[in-house]
Amino acid sequence: MSPRLAVVVLLALTLAAGCKGGGDDATDAAPSGAQTNLAAALQRAKDALARGDVVEAVALGQAIVEEHPADLDGRLVLASAYLVQGKPDKALQQANLALTIDEKPAAVWVTKAAALAALGETEQAIEAAKRAIERDPGNVGALTNLSGLYGQKEDWVAQAEVLEKLIAIDEGHFAARLELAKNWLARGNVPAAETAAKEVVSRDPRNAAAQRLLAAIAFEREDYEGALERAKFALTAAPDDEPTRQVLEASFYILVTAEMRCAHGERPWEEADVEKVLEKFRRFGLTGVTSFYELDATYMASEDARARIARAMDGICPGKGAGEPAPGGGGDAAP
Repeated sequence: MSPRLAVVVLLALTLAAGCKGGGDDATDAAPSGAQTNLAAALQRAKDALARGDVVEAVALGQAIVEEHPADLDGRLVLASAYLVQGKPDKALQQANLALTIDEKPAAVWVTKAAALAALGETEQAIEAAKRAIERDPGNVGALTNLSGLYGQKEDWVAQAEVLEKLIAIDEGHFAARLELAKNWLARGNVPAAETAAKEVVSRDPRNAAAQRLLAAIAFEREDYEGALERAKFALTAAPDDEPTRQVLEASFYILVTAEMRCAHGERPWEEADVEKVLEKFRRFGLTGVTSFYELDATYMASEDARARIARAMDGICPGKGAGEPAPGGGGDAAP
């Protein structure tokens, strides 16, 4: 389930009873027993949705709207179930029917925005999200959806404004802070991106996404030791994160090769000499001559890797990196 759909589902699951509108006279005048049955049916549908039983949620939602066609909660739960089921056209139909019942609640517009977004109707989805925010300026779901939509459009300035509103509502909103860091990066402001990501890490050191972003920034800055540190933290929290592992391995390979060439010239190298350099990388989980040479297939022939190694050598043994012969042909080392 995408983050946007998850937001809509959450809204559907937490709709207040006072959200209802419209006017199904039969429902409004129903005795308390019927109302109790409706509430129980809604809860069963919401529970099914919460545990991921989408088929049951759809079936229960359909039964509710058939018996109570003017029940707003029922329409929104069914719309959310259709979204999770991958049927945004049906979700949009239910959202539009919900609007005929009551167009005032923000949740109705958030649901419609999510359905439109899933259908690829980005501009219409943005307008629906804006309608939700007009009704509830602090609606986190609407703001989150709008931020994602602006990101899809690469309207970075508009997205940043929305993200800053989310952070103002909740200073601990790590996802918004991280998106703001990515926003700054997309706009070419690396220092601001790094600052924003570090704010996330200062509050949540095990935030793998923030550590991953900081590792990538460090790699691009050619701060390979910093990239190794950040990548290690990210992989501790998310061991299967392949892009971060690539940052770790590329940084490791560049540093070891630069140090070996500075100390011992071009290959071949003595195994004992390689092991001595590798010792300092033991804490990153990349040790042993085999671990190093296994990366040759990926990085030895890379023009980008060779250029990075030469520049790293200039920091270790100035003058030795320029003009050094390089093994292999083309390719890219950057993850």
